[in-house]
Amino acid sequence: MSAFEPVTRPDHRVFDAHAKAPSFLAGVFRGDWRIESVNWPTVVISIAAAPRDGAPDRFWLRCDLTNYPAESPTATPWDPDTNAQLAADRRPKGDDVAMVFRKDWEDGRALYAAYDRVALTSHQNWVTEHPRTAWDATRDLTWWATRIWELLNDDDYLGI
Repeated sequence: MSAFEPVTRPDHRVFDAHAKAPSFLAGVFRGDWRIESVNWPTVVISIAAAPRDGAPDRFWLRCDLTNYPAESPTATPWDPDTNAQLAADRRPKGDDVAMVFRKDWEDGRALYAAYDRVALTSHQNWVTEHPRTAWDATRDLTWWATRIWELLNDDDYLGI
């Protein structure tokens, strides 16, 4: 490596490897999710949603992957048209879905789930209370995207 080549951070290298993993690429191939942009440590990922009248076919998440995977991603529901946080009236609805995509917690800047860094930091008890959905350093990008895809493709998801 030349002294003039940029040094890639360890968290970015792990992300790149996870984004190229067959399991993640299978989701991209199926249309379940895709990486829209990378400006490290910010990564925008869109996740497909079940068809619902008047609702988009995908939701975008602007993720901060600082210290990934030692720390979980934190994701802000994002509006690609305005390049800003997704408005409350455009967020996914449904009992479980709305709880994760709430606007009334942390001003809507993070997902209210055990796999989001902001939520997990303020709810450390979730690690033992929700071990199936709590982030740990053995998880990867596919696991994280799958949690959100499952929410947006469940019968509980009602659209916006």
